Amino acid sequence: MSTTIRIPDGEYAQRVQRAAQAVAERGFDALLVCGSEGDFQNVRYFTGVTPVWERLGVVITADGRAAMLTGPEGLTYCRHFSRVDTVIPLNSFRSSMDPIPGKFVIGSFAEVFRSLGLRDVRLHIGLGNPIDTTVTILEALREEMPLARISYAPEIMRVLRAKKSEAEIACLKESYRIIELATQACLEQMRPGMTECNLLGIAHGVIYANGAETDGMPNYAFSDLTTRYPLGRPSAYRVLGRDSFVQLGLSASVDGDCGSIGVPVSMGRFTPEQRQLVEFARRVHIWTRENARAGMQMVEFNRAYEALFAEAGMERHYVYDPLHGVGLAEVEEYRPRNDDPDYAVQPGYTYQMDNFLLADHFGCRFETGICIRENGVEPLSGPLGALYELGF
Repeated sequence: MSTTIRIPDGEYAQRVQRAAQAVAERGFDALLVCGSEGDFQNVRYFTGVTPVWERLGVVITADGRAAMLTGPEGLTYCRHFSRVDTVIPLNSFRSSMDPIPGKFVIGSFAEVFRSLGLRDVRLHIGLGNPIDTTVTILEALREEMPLARISYAPEIMRVLRAKKSEAEIACLKESYRIIELATQACLEQMRPGMTECNLLGIAHGVIYANGAETDGMPNYAFSDLTTRYPLGRPSAYRVLGRDSFVQLGLSASVDGDCGSIGVPVSMGRFTPEQRQLVEFARRVHIWTRENARAGMQMVEFNRAYEALFAEAGMERHYVYDPLHGVGLAEVEEYRPRNDDPDYAVQPGYTYQMDNFLLADHFGCRFETGICIRENGVEPLSGPLGALYELGF
């Protein structure tokens, strides 16, 4: 991987300023976003830092000042890597092991806001990702800022992260390139007798050897009944057989941005039932790419997609809509209104085409990525190959 494929430092500063504008437009004094190892995206968006054990956070004021928040032990790590200059440790961001702070110096939310020039205790604070804000953090905020008004504002981050810069798109393209290499290595090296984790080890070796990371989503290799999982983890104990039905779902992160590629594989030959479902899944995957476009209403697109299943008599295999955002997370949400799933797709939005179908004893999905452009769709990875039957 080229070391030049990354998010430039100046882009982080621009993100803070765009967030500040959204904060001011909504009448907030400040925005608070939080993150953990599993849900780091909103914090990394502003800082370039992924949490380790502890929670991390960012406060952004309406006039464009920012501070990064960390637990007591993460201060030196965050100061080394953060694109936000001010880093303040708070005990409410400590790890779930609930350590005693010891000799670490810790601050308070009141000190955070004062350091950013906000001395009025009657602040209006927006929570940019309420789901990722722990009870411990929220209670500390209320205790240390008792006169502040706290409101949910997840739409701010959804809108900010939706339209990608060319640097973000370049990172995504490199991510998909590396995932293609990992997928091909799995197809060439997988053998009966391997476990699901053995297979995943092949993929991870390729991903790390090419300079990417695996923190974007839990990579998986499922087999047989476990291919029905919408999400899950591979097993060190499930062994691939000569006729196993395998679902690969691999992801790689390049400077935080991660795509994903998913393909179904038969260790032997597809049964007639498997072939019918796999071929239809591939057909609707291609339809998704050919029909996505700038300006389309997402609800109308989803209705047209679901109609494909009805027309083919495949309704019982339908699971969910075919597009979800992709970027810092392998699944992103772009809707600008909390209570309305509909919106118009804009140029610069990036999507994972995730066509997941379920049968009684197995499931299959095809996944690749696209970027919406003014005059069409740009694939973020190469085209799907033939159906994968290994013939063991």
